[in-house]
Amino acid sequence: MSEFREVLNEQLQDDEFREQWEDGKGKQHYRNFQGFLQLCRRGI
Repeated sequence: MSEFREVLNEQLQDDEFREQWEDGKGKQHYRNFQGFLQLCRRGI
């Protein structure tokens, strides 16, 4: 979970991402992040 939070904090520096997250789309982003983190672990 700390890895998710670390990447999330980086993404929240992006204004567009932050606006979408704060608009209540966080759960959708979280699902996308799970796949995103898996790709990161594979080194893609």
